[in-house]
Amino acid sequence: MFLRLILCLLLCTLVSGANFIQGIFDKLEEANATGGVCSVDINRQLIRSEVQPEDGYIPSYTMASFYNDDESIENLFCDYGFWQIEELDDNRKGTSSLSHLIKKRLVWDKWWFFPLAFILPFPFAIACIISCFKNPDNQPSSTPPEPNKPPSITCPTVSDGFAPMLEHTAVVRWTDPSTSDPEGGSVRLNRVHGKPPGSAFGHGSHIIKYEAEDNAGNKASCSIVFKVTVRYCLQNLYVENGRPVCNTSDNIHGTNCSLECSVGYELPLNTTNIVSCTTQRSTDVNWSPISTAVCKKMKCPPPTELCNGYLVCSNDNSYEFESTCHPVCNDGYDTDQAKSLSCNGTHWIGVIQPCVDIEPPSFLQCPTSITRFADRAKTTTPVTWTVPSATDNSIAGEDCSGPSSVTIAHVSGSQPGSQLEIGIHEISYTAKDLSDNTGYCNFSVVVEELSCDPLVLNDSYVLQRCPNGYSYGSVCSFECTLGYQLEGDQNITCEKDPSNNQRGIWPWTNDTQTFCEKLRCPDLPAPTGGALTCSEALGNQICVMSCSDRYQAAKGTPLQYVCGEGQEWIQGIPPNCTDRVNPRNVILPGELFYYYSGDCSNTSVQQGIKNNFVNVMENMDTDGWENICPSYCTVKGVTVTCGPQNGRRKRNIQKRDLAVGNQIVLNFNIYMEWLPNKTFRENENLANAVGDTIESKTNGGAFDVAGITPNLAFGWSDIACDQEGLVPDYNEGTCVGCAPGKYLKDDECLECQKGYYQDEEYQVTCKTCPVGYSTANSGSTSSAGCKEKCRPGSFSNTGVQPCSVCPLGYYQPMPGSTECMICPSNKYTESTGSTKCFYMDAVFVESGANVTLPRLTYSLSSFTLGFLVKMFNTSKSLEMTIAHITIIVGKKIYVKLNGHTVGMVTQFDTQKWTQITITWDNSYREIKCYCNGEEILSGDFRMTDLPFRSNLMIVSGDPGRSKENWCKSTQRYYGLSWKQDAISQPSILFIDIQTLLPEDYFVISKTQTSMKIGHFTGEIINGSKIMIEIQLESDGGIFSPSDGKENWT
Repeated sequence: MFLRLILCLLLCTLVSGANFIQGIFDKLEEANATGGVCSVDINRQLIRSEVQPEDGYIPSYTMASFYNDDESIENLFCDYGFWQIEELDDNRKGTSSLSHLIKKRLVWDKWWFFPLAFILPFPFAIACIISCFKNPDNQPSSTPPEPNKPPSITCPTVSDGFAPMLEHTAVVRWTDPSTSDPEGGSVRLNRVHGKPPGSAFGHGSHIIKYEAEDNAGNKASCSIVFKVTVRYCLQNLYVENGRPVCNTSDNIHGTNCSLECSVGYELPLNTTNIVSCTTQRSTDVNWSPISTAVCKKMKCPPPTELCNGYLVCSNDNSYEFESTCHPVCNDGYDTDQAKSLSCNGTHWIGVIQPCVDIEPPSFLQCPTSITRFADRAKTTTPVTWTVPSATDNSIAGEDCSGPSSVTIAHVSGSQPGSQLEIGIHEISYTAKDLSDNTGYCNFSVVVEELSCDPLVLNDSYVLQRCPNGYSYGSVCSFECTLGYQLEGDQNITCEKDPSNNQRGIWPWTNDTQTFCEKLRCPDLPAPTGGALTCSEALGNQICVMSCSDRYQAAKGTPLQYVCGEGQEWIQGIPPNCTDRVNPRNVILPGELFYYYSGDCSNTSVQQGIKNNFVNVMENMDTDGWENICPSYCTVKGVTVTCGPQNGRRKRNIQKRDLAVGNQIVLNFNIYMEWLPNKTFRENENLANAVGDTIESKTNGGAFDVAGITPNLAFGWSDIACDQEGLVPDYNEGTCVGCAPGKYLKDDECLECQKGYYQDEEYQVTCKTCPVGYSTANSGSTSSAGCKEKCRPGSFSNTGVQPCSVCPLGYYQPMPGSTECMICPSNKYTESTGSTKCFYMDAVFVESGANVTLPRLTYSLSSFTLGFLVKMFNTSKSLEMTIAHITIIVGKKIYVKLNGHTVGMVTQFDTQKWTQITITWDNSYREIKCYCNGEEILSGDFRMTDLPFRSNLMIVSGDPGRSKENWCKSTQRYYGLSWKQDAISQPSILFIDIQTLLPEDYFVISKTQTSMKIGHFTGEIINGSKIMIEIQLESDGGIFSPSDGKENWT
């Protein structure tokens, strides 16, 4: 019994618990299928989802993947309305874990259902036991009818599956569940949840629930659970320097993508540009054949080479996309640097201009300035030179458009061999290449006038005539004035100085000037309009000049001429007589003195006195002046004043008692016509007679006014010369003036100054010579005396033609000069006839000094060394050394190469300033020496170019002394003058010759107390222009006249 009780209890409990648990699971499955959905954020890109979203929602227990803003992928799990982050293992990527998650949720998350399943069915078990033991007394009982059992239902099994390629759903089909009723009744089958078979299901797990119901209303149910997986390629498809272009937006299984590169990039060869999201390793999907690709920069073909230049390209000349190339031209060429090429991946964009030649041709042998003297008795001389040659950088460059050439043209100036006039002639050549670049060769040809000094004779009676001036070959003739006898050369010609062919001399016979022999004073020429009366009664020649009645001697003219002891007329030659000019009137001044007790300034009183005097004079004129006046007499200049008016010495005053009172003075002048046939004294006596008449009137009371009788006084008679330039001659009773060549100023005759003349008599000014003309002396009497002035750079003893040019070292900037000025210290002239001086470069003031010029910065294949030298002592010499070449200048000129003499000039005079020029050109392998522009030495001179860092050293010393001895005997150097800057230092080093100005030329000095250095137009160190000039003293030293302790400049 007990055993029955136990078995019954156990059976009832198990049956009840199982039914309860099945009910709970049914409820949970229903809740999972219908509730706890998660919303999809529309702002985030959904990559994949286990269940296709419906109306923006995804059911619970669904996996989904989203793109973040940083393009990373985030995997989320829908957990009853909340998204939970879920990390998937690699072996689960692309597959669903819904069944696993459901089991996990049901077993572990709902653990509290299990004890409840055994506790809740317990009351049902008790009821079952009671029913089992309803008849404890073993009484027979009736068997109750069995309850109506629920129908049975069996759902088919549906396997999980995958959505087809490029599809987000899968069509799932199944058969309806099978049902049966234990009582054999009919069963109704109802699908209470889920879609019917054959429907399209999205990604995720799906539950289809069926329910079977019998006729008694008993029900049974079953569920079909399956999973649809939509597969995605979750790995990021990456294309460096490009992007994938896909036929879907979510990389679903079956997606095809084209790998496209950015502009200028391309995929490497043998790299596919199509990838697909395909199945790999059973059910997994991934990109195939690659998931990453790298686009490389495309390359352009090498650009066309640049003629006479090259291209500099970026990216190490790889010519890849975005590379740029800029042009760089060779020396002497240029292009537009702003132009460039740019690679677009397939070809070059842009245009680069070709490198064009911009460097002009250079002349190889452009002559330096040429100096020549005009030929004898001419103003011209033929001058020739070698037509310069030129080269161009295009000849050595690349032949871009054909062979290069240089065209040389003579553009201005005379041609070689032309007869050139005295003056400076600018010669210009051009050298033009095919690019129209032009090089210039400009030089000057200076034709100087070789002249003698102005011919100044000691004897003023020697007349010289030099129709061609004082130039070389001109002839001057001589004669004596006044009949003196000429002694000496009648003609003389300006010749070259045999000792210095740069100057001219007058070769007097026996070095004696022509003169006039004076045995006695010569006869004087009689003046025009007059005569000379000469006598030797007193043992000496004396002549007296006189003029005829129609003429007179000019003012200041001596009338007596005496022969001196030197048999010369002391007063010179008598001038001609001038026209006689008589005065127009004799003037007799007079005064009447009234002593008035009242106010003498009373105008009515004064006017009464004047009116009375005028009336008396008019009556006398009417009466004919009592027949005293020869033709006419008149009174002028009547004035009445208060008080004495002048201090004029009175010739006559009526002696009366002088009353006390104020003095009223009446002044007047009596004008009487001059009688030409009368002398001054006779005309004066007539004027005095008129005065006597007035005096008688005064005594008779004719001039009394208001009872006052005046006193009368007369002054000295005067002469009226109305013509300007005439003054009275009281001795002769005439009006006299100045002779031609003079002018009147302050009653004195003065000679017209130089530049003026006067060809008329009785003048107060002189006439001016035309512009550019002047007179040889003062007192010129004719315009013929105006001669052309000496031009600037020339002079004469008179300042007019003929003139001589200024010698070297002298200058004259002004025209019409009588001398040339010596150049100041540190300056000298370029040539004869200079108008200004130029600064010299250096001055040596001690003996034994030496100069070392800067070292060459590059080798030289030619040079020109020019200098001027003057040596008072021919035992001295000057040595110049540069590299292997040594030039020694003394009594002879030596040119040495490596110590061996290759040329020598034995006849050389250095006691005169001499210009020496030495040229060397390695291309011609010859050396030449010029003396004053004339070639005196030429020889073969084979050697290498002057090497880099060579020096030019200049040392002065005795012949035969070694350079070592020279160096040992060199004394301390006290000064170096460069331009106007003084430098004092023990060592003598030239400052940079490159600082010389282009217009500078050689300079020298005739100073006998210093040695000086200048520069020359020829090429020498580093292309600089330098002229060396040395002056050696007679004692061999070069020293200062001071104590040698001062810094000289």
